[in-house]
Amino acid sequence: MYTNCDEIFKLTIPAARAAIAKALDRKYEMSQQQIARNLGVAQAAISKYLSGRYSGKIKKVERVIESRRYEAPIAKMISERKNKREISSRVDELAANGEVVKEALKLI
Repeated sequence: MYTNCDEIFKLTIPAARAAIAKALDRKYEMSQQQIARNLGVAQAAISKYLSGRYSGKIKKVERVIESRRYEAPIAKMISERKNKREISSRVDELAANGEVVKEALKLI
């Protein structure tokens, strides 16, 4: 049985990763493989994020992230090769951001 928290994080974590992946692709010109390695996901997931082949609900949450540029500091940290544990923690914090969660709640 899933809780609201499970459903929220099924939207917010992929939305955060998608926004960060797009920033890394556009601004830092990283390859899909580099992005995947830094975000700890499969290259196929990055391909889906960059091509937009994922759920509309995730895209709505992603728009909140991008409109406020929440992904930018994390993308910069990755480009500067900061500590992976710190980066992972920042992705989790982004997924738990109040505005991001509020948007996800509208969709579940």
